[in-house]
Amino acid sequence: YKIQCLRIMSKKGEFVEYLSNFSKNLKILMREKGLKQVEVAEAVGCNKGTVSKWLNGKIEPGLVYIAKLLEILNCTFEELISD
Repeated sequence: YKIQCLRIMSKKGEFVEYLSNFSKNLKILMREKGLKQVEVAEAVGCNKGTVSKWLNGKIEPGLVYIAKLLEILNCTFEELISD
């Protein structure tokens, strides 16, 4: 829900910043947990290419994937998107 609100309410540049923060933080959190792209993909139910696009800031994950990422990374929503 928060992601959709951020996207709807944000100016174009702010959304790009959110996506950039998400990608950067996802990389950091995966590294801290020792998780590879394929492991994250299997855990959340997508393919490795999708995770790669998240990491490169090309696409955003849906809410279902966000919830699963929070669970496997053991982090908060704010940790995943904040600067």
